[in-house]
Amino acid sequence: SLLAATWIILHLCYTYGGINLHTFFMQSQSVRLFNDMARHIQHPVGPDLRGWGFTGVGAAIEAGLIYAQKRFFWWPLHPVGFVIANGWLTSQIWFAVFLGWLAKFVIIRNGGMQLFLAARPFFIGLILGEATAAGTWLVIDYLAGSTGNHLTHM
Repeated sequence: SLLAATWIILHLCYTYGGINLHTFFMQSQSVRLFNDMARHIQHPVGPDLRGWGFTGVGAAIEAGLIYAQKRFFWWPLHPVGFVIANGWLTSQIWFAVFLGWLAKFVIIRNGGMQLFLAARPFFIGLILGEATAAGTWLVIDYLAGSTGNHLTHM
């Protein structure tokens, strides 16, 4: 995905001109990015030992979580949760994930695996329905020309 994203950004910038693309990505963000890079090139600094220390602590915690998950069948915390816990997207969807977990817990507790397997198509349908609705409105928004960004001018 990194290679594809890099290719599409370069393609769009060279085809339509980077200055003509969305201002958030091609003007305000890129100016800040290039200013940060120029500052580090002009005024190099040594390694940040505090940052390496925090990286080491995080790696040790993650290793402990992986060990506990593999060693103890009752261990409730998944190692991936530690990695994604501090992300922006996680702060946006945590309640929906919690409701999904709660529904799974209640279904398995009351109906066992048989009810869980029978209920799976319903929950997959909820996810696909939401994605379909969002995608449909995205296409309608694009076709109606109400996006207000560079895509309407291509």
